[in-house]
Formats: sequence, C-alpha cells, structure tokens
Amino acid sequence: MKRSHLRLSDVLVRGSHRKSLASPVPSLLRSNDPPSEEELSLVQKAIGSAEASLKGNNGRDSELLIDFVRTHKAILASARRLPTELMVEIFRYYIENMEHSDLSEYTLPWALAHVCRRWRQVAINTPMLWKSLPPIRLVGGMQKTELKRHIVRLSTLLERSSTEPISFFLSKSLTPQLDDAILALLFEHSERWERISLDISEDVCAHFARVKGRLSSLSSLTLRIHREGRLHVDMFEIAPKLRDVNLASDPWSGVFRLPWSQLTDFTDETTGFDCLTTVLSSSAARLRSLKFIANYSWIIPGHPSDANPTTLPVLKSLYLQTPKRTDLRTLLNRFTAPALQDLGLRLFGPHTYIPEIRDLINRSGCSNSLRTLMLHTDETLWVDSVFKLVPFLTALDINEPELGLIEAISRLAMPAKSASSRSCQWELLPFLETLTIRLGPSYGHHSALNHLAHLRCDLAFDSNIQPQVKACSRTTTFRLASLPTENSSQTHAPWYNFAHFYPHLLGVGAEENDAPRVILVDNQLTDIKFNIGDTQISRKDRMARLARLIERFVGLLESFELSQENISYFYLKRIDWILQYLLERDIPMPTKIKISKRLEALFTRWGTVLETMAPNMKWGWQEGGYLAYIPENMSKLPSYQFFLWN
Repeated sequence: MKRSHLRLSDVLVRGSHRKSLASPVPSLLRSNDPPSEEELSLVQKAIGSAEASLKGNNGRDSELLIDFVRTHKAILASARRLPTELMVEIFRYYIENMEHSDLSEYTLPWALAHVCRRWRQVAINTPMLWKSLPPIRLVGGMQKTELKRHIVRLSTLLERSSTEPISFFLSKSLTPQLDDAILALLFEHSERWERISLDISEDVCAHFARVKGRLSSLSSLTLRIHREGRLHVDMFEIAPKLRDVNLASDPWSGVFRLPWSQLTDFTDETTGFDCLTTVLSSSAARLRSLKFIANYSWIIPGHPSDANPTTLPVLKSLYLQTPKRTDLRTLLNRFTAPALQDLGLRLFGPHTYIPEIRDLINRSGCSNSLRTLMLHTDETLWVDSVFKLVPFLTALDINEPELGLIEAISRLAMPAKSASSRSCQWELLPFLETLTIRLGPSYGHHSALNHLAHLRCDLAFDSNIQPQVKACSRTTTFRLASLPTENSSQTHAPWYNFAHFYPHLLGVGAEENDAPRVILVDNQLTDIKFNIGDTQISRKDRMARLARLIERFVGLLESFELSQENISYFYLKRIDWILQYLLERDIPMPTKIKISKRLEALFTRWGTVLETMAPNMKWGWQEGGYLAYIPENMSKLPSYQFFLWN
C-alpha cells in the first residue's frame, strides 16, 4: 500500500487525554519484518522531523518525540534486513553450540520460534533445528487422549526435520502398552536414525527386531537393557555407518552382535566380560578408543582368561575400571596397542598391576607415544619404573604417592661435568604439564607435595642450581582431589586435609560433642572442630536443636576478624560446602531463609578479601573440586573459584 509523506503535524495527534504520536508504519512496530524501500524512506523522514522538533523543545512533547525516535530507529536496525540464508546459518551455529552429548538432557530450540513471526517462519522451515528430538520417556499407563497428543507432537517434529538424520533418547520398560504406537512411529523413520540412546527392558528390546537391516544412517548407539534372562541382540549388526557404541546392562548375559570390524569407539559398562573378550577375539582393528567400566555393585567371577592375544593397531585410548574382586592381569598380558596415547587404569585389588603395565608398554612399543596416564590402584610399588618408560608423558593422574616417589619426581638429572651444556632436566617425567594427585583423609605427605608443586611449577631451586634449570619444563597444572575408590570418586571431604598446606593451620577433626569448637592461638583462628556427620537428623524433635546449632556456628563465623589467615583457612576448608550442606538439612524454613541471608552477606565480605589476596595465594579451588597450585607467574585467577553461593 502506498503511503503519503509524513509531516510533523501528522505525527502529533491529539487524543482524548494527551497527545500521542502516529507512526507512518504502525505494522512494523508490532513485528520484526524488514521494511521495504518505500517504508525505509518514510521512517527516515519521520525520524528527521521528530529530531528537528526536539531541538529546543523541553515541553511535555519531548518525551513522546524521544520515544518516537527510539522505536523508529529500531526499524532501521540491520538485524531486520538479514537475508533468510544468513539467519539459517546463525541458527545452525546456535544449535551446534547448544547440542548435548547426553541425548537424555536435550532441549529443543523453542526460543528461536518465539521471538517474532519472521523468526518463527525461518525456524520452522529449517529442518536441521529439529533433527534432535526431545527425550522420550514412556512409563506406561498412558490414556488415549494423552497418546494422541504425544503422537501429534512427535509427528510434527518428524515432519519439521524433513529428511535430516535424527537423534533421540528413549526409555521404556513396559509392553504391550498403548504407547507402543510411539515406538511404531519411530520405527517408520529408522533409516534416518543417526544417534540414539536407549534405556529399555528386554521385552521392549524385542520390538527393535523390526529395524534390523534398516539402520543405514546410524553412527552412534548407547544401549542399556534391563533384563532377567539371556538375551540375543543382533538388530544392530547391520548398520554400515555405526562407529560409536556404548553398552550397559543390569545384569548382562547373552549374545550381542555388532559390526566389530567398523567400530572406532567402544564402551562396555556391562557386568561381565562377554563383550570385552569379544572385542579382543574379533577383528575390531579400527578401534581408536576402548573403555571397560565394570559395575561395582555386581561381583564379577573369575577373569577373562579366554581372551586371545590381540593387537589393536590404531587404538589411542584405553580405559579399564573394575571392582576389587576382578583380576585383569591376564587381559593386560594378552593385547598390544602400538599407537597408544592415553592409558587410564582404575583397578582395585590386593595385587599390583605395575609389571603388567610395564610389559604392555614394552610389548606395544608405545613408550614415546604415550602422553596421558591415569593410574589408580591399591598398590603403587615400583610405579617409578613405569615413569622411566614414558619420557614424553604430559599428563599424570595418580593416587597417594609415597614419599620416595614424590622425591623422585622432584629430582633433577644433573649434567656431567664434561658435558658441553650445563643445563639440567627432570630425572622423571621431564615434559609433564598436568599432574593430578588424589588423596585420602589419612594421607600424611602434604608438605612434600607442597614442595613438589613449588619445584615443578615455579622452578624454585637453590641459587647454586638455578642457572642450570633453564631447560627444565614447567608443570602448568598441579591439582589435588579426593581419593577414588571402586564405589565413588568423591568418598570424603577433601577440604579437611588440604588446609595443611599452610603451615600455620591445623587440620579438622570430629568431636563427640556436636557443638562447634573454635581454637584461637594469639587471636588467630587455627582450628574449627565440628561433627558434620551428626547433622543427618530425621526426627522432628531434633529440628529445633539443629537449627540452633547452625545459627550458633554462623554466629561464630561472623565474629572472626577478616584477616588473610582466617579467610585463606575458610577458603581451603571449603567452608561454603559445609554451610551449604548444613542448610540442606531439615530445619524450619524461616530459620533457613534468615541464615541464608546472613551467609550471603558473609560470603560477600570474605570474597572481597579473598580477591585482594589472590595474587599472593599459592592454592586455589577449581571447578570440579580440584585444589590447584597457583604458579608464581599467574597474576590473575580467572579459572579459580572464590566463595560461591548458589
């Protein structure tokens, strides 16, 4: 529609109560549509007239004119005139950066379709935005009306995805049920399945026989089957693009057929060695990553003695985790991995695996290629003999090193007097960049670890050695974490012992009395003794007593002087974790709210002091619960967490 030219007299229109401003393009104010050339001209003229009227205008009309200019300049924004093709690329970038590796947590990009009419049209007509379906959880008992609603919704999403490969998570344990119709709808599109994650019962698994030979796009499969009897699973055997498989079962018994010769990544989280021994006896020559994680809640009898000697020529990553009653020494002795770069072993038992690890490295000839080693075993005797075999290791993760091992890692290999170069190098692990050490509550070599961090990270040697360490590589990341066990990787509160790294601080112990006890030496905080375990209170008549106890504890914290010693102590003890834990207990809500507000104010004060201390601190908390050494050359702490209160 052709619009007439705009004059200021047309802009100011007197209403019934006050002046209002009439826009030459009112429809564009209510949408995000791009303006036409004619509309652009009208808007520019209207803005010019309004700005001219604003000059020297301090009356009541000025606010209307300012708002008029602001809203109409928004119409001229370049974002409105983006070509549809460019919007599609922006949406593609957005969706690629929000994708979850865990399909059970995926969220559809609904927001893109709710900004404006144009965005909605572009989003709905961009199939790649809808190729990952929301999690499908079928628990049975669905009524016909509810089923119809689910079918319509799923059909709409499948239609929007057009011919794109689709990904989804499905959980279902009951059959026959009305919701079997949802399975049937998914089966119709099995040729488009690309990444699927299934958490199903053995009865539901039988339905998937219908897709056998119809999985031409499938590249990634995660499968957890809850079963009671033996199970024969072969519906995924014919899948020409399948490369990544993750299996789990509670428990597992039966036959699982896969296209082993084409797999590149395989993870076995079942409760037996069936699939693992199959890998070692099959032609899985393309495997790049192999993980075997035994479920600790089940006892695995015997060991995989029937595994054949196997060479995995391109295997780069190997991770084995088993509970105490499992013996994998035979398995380690029966395969070779010449391209191995990352080796992770969490093997708990009464024996050492060090000889088998040495033999594996020597047999594979991967001494120079191995870059990452995680070694968590109950027995670490002679582990330094492994370190001597891997001179180019850059990342090491071990638990509770003995004092002799700490000293060996700290030692320099001094140059001979006749050497042309007088520079020296580390005796063990000369190129180590990341060192993670996991500690239990009774570990006693904290000062030695502190010294090790100072040497490896800061190259802080005696003055007579200092000129010769120029060639020494620095360890850039030195982290401490809690000791893993077969049941959990977080079995105790690591902040109890970590405060020992500051020599003026003592450790925390448990008291029989559940009241907090504070120890001051020369008016400086040295210890807080508090029995956290006694806060697991479920009886109603103890709620009030627990609330009073927490209030008393918070009051004590509020009374401390904001000295650097006190704040560093609180920080290293992870006092924020303790207080968060206490507030999660069952106490009266009004008291909980009041204490939360007091703690927010307290953490703000502490955080301010802590940030001023940051450049001089030597240890800081990182995301994931790691206590990391802060090298001297770090002036800022962007990756370290101060007191956080969520």
